[in-house]
Amino acid sequence: MFELQLKNDSLFLDVLESILDLVDVASVDCISTGLRLQAVDTEHVAMISLLFPPEFFSSYNCEKNRSICIPIDNMVKAIRSSNKDDIITIKVGKENLDISLSFESPGGNIATAYDLLLVEGKSPCFEIPGWRALDSKYQAIVKMPFAEFVRVCKYLSNIGSDGDISVTKKGLKFSALGKSGRVNIKYKKAEEATVEFVMQKPVSVTFDLKYVSSFAKVSTTFGQVKICLLTNQPLMIECKIKHEGYIRYFVTPKAKPEMEEEEIEGSGEGKEGSECLY
Repeated sequence: MFELQLKNDSLFLDVLESILDLVDVASVDCISTGLRLQAVDTEHVAMISLLFPPEFFSSYNCEKNRSICIPIDNMVKAIRSSNKDDIITIKVGKENLDISLSFESPGGNIATAYDLLLVEGKSPCFEIPGWRALDSKYQAIVKMPFAEFVRVCKYLSNIGSDGDISVTKKGLKFSALGKSGRVNIKYKKAEEATVEFVMQKPVSVTFDLKYVSSFAKVSTTFGQVKICLLTNQPLMIECKIKHEGYIRYFVTPKAKPEMEEEEIEGSGEGKEGSECLY
């Protein structure tokens, strides 16, 4: 038996909404240390990985570890029918055949219940080969307020479909190029800057804004976002959740057209192929 309870305004529900347009099915591990969700978009460009510890929920009961595949679209449609103040209870039975969602009003006088079929088959294992070893190899790490990250994504998306992040000796730059023009957002190091970046080696990564912007839709309650960059490796975007939880997005970089590719001062990097997600 697995059961958890949360409120309608939970961050977990925001996550499901944010990935609705990208993924059809998510792999969920219900374990004693929390609820772990992983999903890859249909184009295999982006992967989301998150962990919500038991303390994150109003209640969390996991008698036995289990793995299930949930249909994101059906889950979101069901949850959208709940009221703002409802208490949401999610249960998975012993046979792993379906998932039950119940919505109860604060006074307990109104209750709605759904039983949704789970996706058949073994939960897929999503993995970026060797990503755990990348932590010490990142060429640059950027930390900024989440609200600033949302602002940057909005400005870039206004101009083009692809964005670029570069970190050099001159500073940090976000840019986008489109039919209507170009936008550049630059940051220089300062003593009391809210945007911080550490560079081991100059680096520039081009990415599809559709995927990065979806992360910006998750929640405005985050304090800070961390962006990790490494040439020809997935862009990693991370936000910490209380009680040691996290949300991570991995986005496969896009190859830059020869005419648009700018030389990064002192990078010394060759033009190798980008690694894809599986």
